[in-house]
Amino acid sequence: MLYAHTLSPYAAEQLSSNQLGRVHSVFRSGINLALSGALIHVGTDAKLMSCTGMCVDAQTLDALLAVVTPGVLIRVRAGLLACYTTDGVVELDSRSAQLMDCSLANMLELSDMLWAIDYLRVTEQFGWHTILKHAGLAMTDEVSGHLLSLCSEQGVGSKTIAYLVGRGPGLTPSGDDILLGYAASLLMCGADYQLALTLAEAASGRTTHVSQSYFDALARGWVHPVFGDLERAIAEHSEPHMQAALGAITRIGHSSGWDGLLGLYAGFLHAVAHEQCVAFQVV
Repeated sequence: MLYAHTLSPYAAEQLSSNQLGRVHSVFRSGINLALSGALIHVGTDAKLMSCTGMCVDAQTLDALLAVVTPGVLIRVRAGLLACYTTDGVVELDSRSAQLMDCSLANMLELSDMLWAIDYLRVTEQFGWHTILKHAGLAMTDEVSGHLLSLCSEQGVGSKTIAYLVGRGPGLTPSGDDILLGYAASLLMCGADYQLALTLAEAASGRTTHVSQSYFDALARGWVHPVFGDLERAIAEHSEPHMQAALGAITRIGHSSGWDGLLGLYAGFLHAVAHEQCVAFQVV
């Protein structure tokens, strides 16, 4: 018997019912499991845990990687996952795993957003130009135009969503990561989940299974835990915690973290533009 030690709420929800699925994909650093349209990531780094993931120790992951291949049948029964490999049945027990907090507190105020923008603006390591340099999408005039729309007072529109969803290579296309980061920043500022729900619907059938699972998790209120760390750092105006959270975000995937950070930055700029315009109108 193998054991998971940490579990996201999204994964816990999927593993709580009895169902069949398949191993979706296998990598040196983890495994993706497909269950009823949902995707669960099995990895080892709890510090960079996915909002759709479960974490195991290195020995457990090695044991799984030695026997599972894409397409292998899996069965879930109330938190106990069985993989039917050619070498026999391998079981992974998640029933005693610690539940990771993947939520946002929706607590940032205008002063917090302004502080975050000023920090990003003056910090060369995570400034706007540095983020653009590491982003997965080439900054063509069309891409730049949609980014400007995200930052504006009006914010994201249907044309920008349609343009960015599924755009770019990889398991999580850069356009998706930008939208996920953007929606997360607005949730931090107290927005409702309508945008997240809209993105999950718009992404259906138009992006990868991995990205779709992230959109679905966001629509339920769940993000990678490191985004919660970032939200707390901004609320506290803590430069050391901000530095640590931003550094962790940029280590997600090849460019996914940078793309997500690009969306976050754009979201804060939009939120500030909107708030200041509203305040001006009230005065």
